[in-house]
Amino acid sequence: MTDTKKISSLQIGVLTFLLSRASLFPITQYLLKTSKQNIWMPLILGSTISIFLILMYIYITKYDNKLNIIELNLKMFGKIYGNLINLIIVLGVIISSAIILLNICTFIFTNYSVGIPIVPVSFLFVIVCTYCAVKGIETICRTSQILCISILSLFVISLISLIYYIDINNFKPLFHISIDKVLSSSYNYILFSVTPIFMLSIIPHKIIIKEKNYTKSIILGYISSLGITFLTLFSTIGILGSITDIFEYPTYVVLKQIEYFHFFERVENILSISWIFEAFVFIVITLYFLKKYVSSTFKIYKKKSNKFITILFSIILFLLSSILLSNSIEFKNLIINNYSYIILISLIIIPILIFIRLKNNKISIAKKQ
Repeated sequence: MTDTKKISSLQIGVLTFLLSRASLFPITQYLLKTSKQNIWMPLILGSTISIFLILMYIYITKYDNKLNIIELNLKMFGKIYGNLINLIIVLGVIISSAIILLNICTFIFTNYSVGIPIVPVSFLFVIVCTYCAVKGIETICRTSQILCISILSLFVISLISLIYYIDINNFKPLFHISIDKVLSSSYNYILFSVTPIFMLSIIPHKIIIKEKNYTKSIILGYISSLGITFLTLFSTIGILGSITDIFEYPTYVVLKQIEYFHFFERVENILSISWIFEAFVFIVITLYFLKKYVSSTFKIYKKKSNKFITILFSIILFLLSSILLSNSIEFKNLIINNYSYIILISLIIIPILIFIRLKNNKISIAKKQ
């Protein structure tokens, strides 16, 4: 079915920025705990490697501008292997989204004191995400642009307000970190910051306006995410210093320092809403990805059917996050241990295999000519 909807390369860059930012939220404390004042080292190493992964994702997406990643895999690998590869990718996407949903709802419940149990909070959040997802990619992109402007504005306000509290002594001593911690932090940074960008491969290249700017938009979106992440972690270390790792949400604790004219207090609840916006976009893109997965696999193009598919996956996502919620210790272990392996296989190793297959196919075609 021909998709007549159009989105701009700028909107692709915005989605890249938001997806990369949202996925880092669950491991902020881990990065700060392992690297502390030397957090810049794993960020530099991780982001350098990440650029190569992003270029690989872009190559896959641009290989056939008429097909999304689900259709491309079926074409290149055949029905059996193509469906198997798609299923592994979808598994990684679903679990990633469930982790993000659980983490952001736990954050809301813990810090906003809304007086509502966490399960209803999660349910309400999913409903809002579902409503946006069923509206289609154009609505998702326009909403993301508005949220991105809000996020950047809140970030600038927060950073300016926190500069006064930064103590340069908290960054000493430099280079006081083992190589294994640098590698561990870099590895986790790559997994969490880059892999969500692969979900954009569900958007066929043909519906993008000014597609020649596609690569530049994604790279700029990722670099912007990296810059804000660096400044966020930098200010957190500069304010909390050696006690950073005792807090579950250190960046939120830092925002508690802010007050205006000794009158406006607890502004951290307003400033930290950007994390909720980022998680919202992540869940919405996930639901869109899953909807397209089913419609592309089973050739379902009716609007009502696609709405039903979106709602069905929303329920699955909610139930999965609720199951994870049953034991917070298991959840934390999943984040650091099991989750990383799932993402490594589904969103890095599998795309590498797809990339190799596409390269080989292109070489074969060139030889025949």
